[in-house]
Amino acid sequence: MDRLSLLKLNKILSTSPYLRRQKNYEALKRLHEKEIEKHGEDTLSVKDAYIKVFKHKSGYVKGLGPGARPPKKCRAEGESNEARVSLSSEIQKLKDDAATREASLVSEIETLKVSNKELKTSNEELIASNDELKATVSRINIEAIKREKKLKDDMMKMFEQMRNSMG
Repeated sequence: MDRLSLLKLNKILSTSPYLRRQKNYEALKRLHEKEIEKHGEDTLSVKDAYIKVFKHKSGYVKGLGPGARPPKKCRAEGESNEARVSLSSEIQKLKDDAATREASLVSEIETLKVSNKELKTSNEELIASNDELKATVSRINIEAIKREKKLKDDMMKMFEQMRNSMG
């Protein structure tokens, strides 16, 4: 046989329906054996096994006969209509709770803004009062220095007079 004949024969054998069925059968068998090794029993449904081995094709599921439709994504994940409704209501509750919390936080922010303004006013009053106290203390110090100087001068005069009268 020449090379071209061998290539044709190989192509015919590799595309033969029997070989494809044999490969698919072996793949299904390995998949079920893996499930038994992993879980101790075969937990895969026939539909799930077919989907994994034959792969998804748009519009139908291979190996499940004519007219079979692929499962919808939510059903393949085990989600039911009741679960979707439950999740939807839970989402709505969470949104309502978030809105309530947001309103509460906005109210708290407004309260804090008012409190902040009051603190600023109080702080400004304290600063003004502090400046007044500094000015008063400064006047008292100047006055004390003047009195001290006058007292010194008076004492010096008195000592001078005492010395003159004694001597």
